[in-house]
Amino acid sequence: MWIATDGSGRLEQSYGTPSFLTPADRAAWVSDGSPDVVPASSDVDSIEPKGALVAPDLSNLPTNPGTLLAGIEARTVGSSFGAPAGAAGTFEIIGELLRETDASPRLRAALYQAAAQMPGVTLIGTVTDAAGRSGTAVAYASNGEQNELIFDPTTSVLLGEATVVTDPTQLCRLDVSVGTVLYETSYVASGVVNSTSDVPEGTSLTSYHVAIPSSPSSSGSPSSSNCSSTAPSQGTSTSSPTVSTTTNPPPTAAGNSPIGIRRDRPNGRDE
Repeated sequence: MWIATDGSGRLEQSYGTPSFLTPADRAAWVSDGSPDVVPASSDVDSIEPKGALVAPDLSNLPTNPGTLLAGIEARTVGSSFGAPAGAAGTFEIIGELLRETDASPRLRAALYQAAAQMPGVTLIGTVTDAAGRSGTAVAYASNGEQNELIFDPTTSVLLGEATVVTDPTQLCRLDVSVGTVLYETSYVASGVVNSTSDVPEGTSLTSYHVAIPSSPSSSGSPSSSNCSSTAPSQGTSTSSPTVSTTTNPPPTAAGNSPIGIRRDRPNGRDE
């Protein structure tokens, strides 16, 4: 993904081979006639017009963690993301300000510390992300799911995110066990570039298309949910990379200045 300061840019996405979270999901798919689980035209490479993508201005955000957290809680910071009220929305905004933005190292560190100050946020500690890198994870749980942010402890760079099931009875759409990873993203590289054909220094466009093995499927357990409706099973994608973007390099011919970020989603839903 490339995002310029005016919200224009480029999106590139490719789908990997789907798999199923549980044997029951696969059986339901077969029972439905084995329909396609990815769009017929699964690869995307599109130029986006001005305003189509979110490009928040981070230049005036405070780097004091307490002040920053108060602004996010009051929705004077990050309001453009449209997150719901409450702590879950605050944690969501912190993630939004870290992913696909040109946040400085000081601001990234402040966001990490702001997250750690939130009531209900837990420090998971050292973990290994989906790309095999070591990082520090913090998490917030709500509505039967635990949302995790994984940081590089030295640079505060966001390495990845994950959503993990904590209470299957609260999930209407899935019949899975505790600990099932519903969604997982790895951010592999990011940086300011001069155009929507450039990528961060030291990388190449082809290097972004590297398959990351998906996590082992969980064996689902019956849910006692009283939900009255269901949705199709969620597949998993072994590799669906992109490249992302930001601000302030020399302008392109169109007067924009995108950034490049690669992210791989070995599990879960693709945007």
